[in-house]
Amino acid sequence: MIDVTTFGGMMAVVTAIVTQFAKLIPFISEHKWAKVLTSLGVGIAATMACWGLQVSDYLAGLVWWQALIAGAAVGLSSCGFYDVIKALWSIFKPKEDGATE
Repeated sequence: MIDVTTFGGMMAVVTAIVTQFAKLIPFISEHKWAKVLTSLGVGIAATMACWGLQVSDYLAGLVWWQALIAGAAVGLSSCGFYDVIKALWSIFKPKEDGATE
């Protein structure tokens, strides 16, 4: 069972959900930016659900916008900050012909 009362537990939930989405929807696994956006969305949704149901200790006492920011942090952390930076880099600086990664 995954513990959703901690930040790390929420990251595990998001990682598990996004992994299953990537298996069901090949587009997500083929594009890094899609994985990042999916992780961000699932992180926000899962955190807001736990905040609304008041089941997470680390979200206790937060107002909605603080929980939203915590959800974005969970989503970005679960897909790895390196993947986020690499996906953003590939959007703004595409590979040139003949270049290797």
